[in-house]
Amino acid sequence: MDIQALIMLAGLLVVVILQGQSYRTGVGPVPSKARVRKACIELLGDVAPENIIELGSGWGGMTSMLAKAFPDAFVTGYEQSLLPLWCSRMAHFGRPKIRTINTSFFDIDLTTADIMFCYLSPWHMQQLASKFDRELKSGALVVSAAFPLIGRTPLKQALSKGVIDIPVYLYRW
Repeated sequence: MDIQALIMLAGLLVVVILQGQSYRTGVGPVPSKARVRKACIELLGDVAPENIIELGSGWGGMTSMLAKAFPDAFVTGYEQSLLPLWCSRMAHFGRPKIRTINTSFFDIDLTTADIMFCYLSPWHMQQLASKFDRELKSGALVVSAAFPLIGRTPLKQALSKGVIDIPVYLYRW
């Protein structure tokens, strides 16, 4: 088998893995753009969190930026899609304050979160609202990129301008 065939086979395998994971989770891994990550960090302003949780951490770009912006915080990303999970784990190898865990974020305990970051679908955000009510401590901050929490008024919001403008929302519990 020549190198071109191997590359095509590897590419096909990646597509099949991502499609299978997307079918299982209901949404494919969509990396956040750097400008959106920056807008989310700026929206948080001057805070000093101890624990940050990223729901649906994907390839780890936002996880990295959160860890850089808040170097004293522990950042935990939760991701179910295996390929992005492995890439994120490799990117964060040797960084003890960053963890990426393979589990459904509907099954985790959110009580320790000072900041919650989400770049999820409208369906996921709607499902998470009642979990946030039950589990987030008073004063916890929730940042949502692209999709608001329906029925809630954001503390602040901004617009990440680009070819497609993406809103970001900040909520306080």
